[in-house]
This record gives sequence, structure tokens and C-alpha cells, in this order.
Amino acid sequence: MNIRAAQTMIFACGMMVVFPVQVRAAQMNLEAEKTSFAVGETINVNVNLSGGEPTVGTDLVLTYDPKAVQILGVEENKLYPVYNPAPSSRVNAATGMIKMSGSANFGQPITADGTFAMVKVKGLSAGTTSLSLSYKKGSTTLSGVLGKDGQELLSVVPKPIQLTISGTSTKTKQSQTDKNIVFGFFQNIATSVSRFFSSLFSWVK
Repeated sequence: MNIRAAQTMIFACGMMVVFPVQVRAAQMNLEAEKTSFAVGETINVNVNLSGGEPTVGTDLVLTYDPKAVQILGVEENKLYPVYNPAPSSRVNAATGMIKMSGSANFGQPITADGTFAMVKVKGLSAGTTSLSLSYKKGSTTLSGVLGKDGQELLSVVPKPIQLTISGTSTKTKQSQTDKNIVFGFFQNIATSVSRFFSSLFSWVK
């Protein structure tokens, strides 16, 4: 390396220290009012945006275990003036997936700072489960935050949120009820048969 090249590199490094490169980014995270609750109980989980960057839209793709929890609804928090799709079409219980998008009005970007949506979660089965924001760098079909210049602002993989559900699962309760019904059915048959033979023996005598 010659002296001039070395001087150029030193100067460039010095400029980076004096004038650091501004990294444009936004963050998306999940925040629950509490992470431990009971079967049959409902909690709210907020999808928050932060970073303070101007945005023109946000896409939410969230996955969950439909055997562990039931999503009762996904409500927008008016951060964006327009949300799609309609509330009735945001949750796919068969695949355990939530999809929703928010967009700004033309020429009026929205600052990435606030609650994007609120998810109502009901516990179905005891145990530990999680809600996860689906994200992959460069993907246009998963979660993401679009800047006013068309750039993707979400660069860090959002962390899933762990939920602990206590109590007896709805499925277990139903199974026990079914067992009781079956037991009662056979018990009634056994009683009827016993009465029949008792009457028969009495008639023979």
C-alpha cells in the first residue's frame, strides 16, 4: 500500500468517526399485557413499531399455534389511516396465521412510533406456546416496514413472545365429559340387563 492510499484510508476513517453513517431502520416487536394466564382467559398482545422513521406502510404476518390459543380478533390502533383486509379476514385459524397491512395517505408518511395493532388471544390448552412475527430480509410477502423512499426499514428479525397457559385444557375437559357419558351409557345398559334377568328368574320360580 503506498503512502497516498494509506493517507486516504486514514482520512476516510476519520470522517466516519466525525460524521458517522446514519442507519435508517425501524423495529417491530410484540408486547403482551401479561405472559402467564389461564385456559379460557383472554389477553391483549400489542404489535408495536419504533425507530421514528417516516413510513408509507407496514405489513404484519404473525404465526401462532391454533391448538394452544384462539385469536378472537385483530384490531388496528389507528396508527395508519388505512388498514386491510377487513377484520373478519385477518385471521386464518386453520393455518395459525394473521395477516394485516396498514398504509399512509399519498404524500403523508407515518412515523414508526406507536402501536400498529392489538391481538386478542384466548388460552385453549395448558402449556407454553409462542407468537412469532414472520420476517425474512428481502421478502415482500412477510412482515416489513416500508420507508417513504421505498426502502425496507425492518432489518432485525423480531423476537417471538413466549406465553405460559395454566389450568386444564378445553380439549381435556371435553374428553373427560365424553368419558363420563360413555361410562353412564354402559352403566345404564348393565342395570337394565340385571333387572331383566332378575325379573326372569323371579318368573321361573
